[in-house]
Amino acid sequence: MANKGLKIDPSEGTRLRTLKESINNSVEKILGGYKASVYAKCFPSLIPKNEAALETVRVTLVDKVRDAMYEDLQQLIDNSVAEPLEQLRILVKNHSGPKDVQAWRPSGDPVSDIRAHDAKVLQHEKQRLVEAVTQEQKKSEELLMKVKAGREQCHKNSQEIQNCLSELSEVQDLCNSLSKNYMVSSCEEAVTDFVQ
Repeated sequence: MANKGLKIDPSEGTRLRTLKESINNSVEKILGGYKASVYAKCFPSLIPKNEAALETVRVTLVDKVRDAMYEDLQQLIDNSVAEPLEQLRILVKNHSGPKDVQAWRPSGDPVSDIRAHDAKVLQHEKQRLVEAVTQEQKKSEELLMKVKAGREQCHKNSQEIQNCLSELSEVQDLCNSLSKNYMVSSCEEAVTDFVQ
């Protein structure tokens, strides 16, 4: 792997060197998986007669892909990664805080690692639900007050109806107690008085 991969300069920062080493290992692992047997499966009819030619094509293809990948990755590192990593190196170097404090790292247990994230989401959801319940309680109290006011109004209306019914009942009792002859004579007198 002397000519392969991104150049690693000893004067570069540790993080950048580590990143380049990781990229080099990853690219070589990916391209190493493109073996002759895999390539042969793509062209089964050509293998028996042209195995050497197909191997040459495979090696050339892998080399071209390798060169293109490393060229693109080098441009990406030069344009977007090298400067931020250098800034990070300077920030870490100039950090005045305690050096023995260990930063949070995943524990390897996804359930426990996601709890910190889930706790914030669940607290927000709980707050939203509490506010919704509070609003519904206010609406229920307002409706209860309206129902009480409606019941009071119904009670007043019922009292008025009872009063009217009792007066009508008295009138009906009075009418029932009068004889028919008295009522007919009273009506005749009233009509006679009206006509005159």
